Amino acid sequence: MQHHVRRLAALCGAAAAIEAALPAAASAHGISGRASLPVPAWLFAWAAAFVLVISFIALSTLWSSPRLQQTQLKRLWRLPPWLVPLCGLIGIALFALVIYAGYEGVKSFTANFDPTFIYVIFWVGVPVVSVLFGDVFSAFSPWRALARALRWAGSRIGVRWSQPRSYPNWLGRWPVVAGLLAFGWLELIYHGHDNPSLLASLSLAYLVVMLAGMALFGIETWTERADPFGAYFNLLSRLALFETRDRVLYLRRPLSAVAGLKMEPGTVAMILVALGITTFDGASNGVVWNNLGPHISDFFSSLGAGDAASDELADSIGLLIAVAVVSCFFWLGVVGMRTVSLRFGRRELAHTFAHTLVPIAFAYVLAHYFSLLI
Repeated sequence: MQHHVRRLAALCGAAAAIEAALPAAASAHGISGRASLPVPAWLFAWAAAFVLVISFIALSTLWSSPRLQQTQLKRLWRLPPWLVPLCGLIGIALFALVIYAGYEGVKSFTANFDPTFIYVIFWVGVPVVSVLFGDVFSAFSPWRALARALRWAGSRIGVRWSQPRSYPNWLGRWPVVAGLLAFGWLELIYHGHDNPSLLASLSLAYLVVMLAGMALFGIETWTERADPFGAYFNLLSRLALFETRDRVLYLRRPLSAVAGLKMEPGTVAMILVALGITTFDGASNGVVWNNLGPHISDFFSSLGAGDAASDELADSIGLLIAVAVVSCFFWLGVVGMRTVSLRFGRRELAHTFAHTLVPIAFAYVLAHYFSLLI
């Protein structure tokens, strides 16, 4: 098995090196212009590729046996019962502020609260907080908090809630995949993504969908398996040192919870899409896409599409290509391992090693957007 791990690590290293060598500096996450580097872009790209290759070779050589398969928990302290409701109230207040700022705030995206909060604080900041402190978003999630508040208030006045339906096993985490792709398209491709009133309207629509899903299938089930943001932030929180169970805070080995990720339909796709979105965000400013993208856009223009629509269609294809490239490299590693060991099927191998991409997905986010977040 050690030989298999080394082969997969080498393939992942090669894939990461190629991806790092192609794009130039990442875009500023949909709200400002392209960042500049203090060194030539080619030097930065090749240095990053060299570091990635060396790191993967070192990991495959020095860390050839499993060390994080077992999650060891150390109890720290019990959290007060009022803490989670307070966090939920803060989340609802922030959500209300997003709605108010979108409809009543200034219309300039550089001065309005919503674009910076949604694209930077929420989309980039929450993953960083999740990796540092655990799944804190589950406590602050406004739709989860509102659903729990409605359930509590209804029970207090005698409302009898119907039993939640069984969540379809075949659906798995595919709603998360669709939601992440939709948000990535909004942030990186749609030309009106910084319109505050649009962001407020989409936030309200998302709230309605989340509440409907929780009413049908249960609050916790829907949050874990079908809430795009909740599932994505929970995925990254598995890298953290901290974990909360039944209002008790535990200390655990970093990264160890990732190995326990439940593999169900759509889980591998969720991880690959998260990687692909960040890959496209960086590659969209690279030499390859700057040369290829305009030709695709011109093709749609020749069909009668307007300038904005042509750009959006071309970038949509670029996003799908980025996800496809990341997926192909992963499945190439799986197929390569399958030829070595016929005891395992491709799906079993994919489920066995998919969780190893979670730290890479977070590293991509941190490398692309940490300076923007600061």
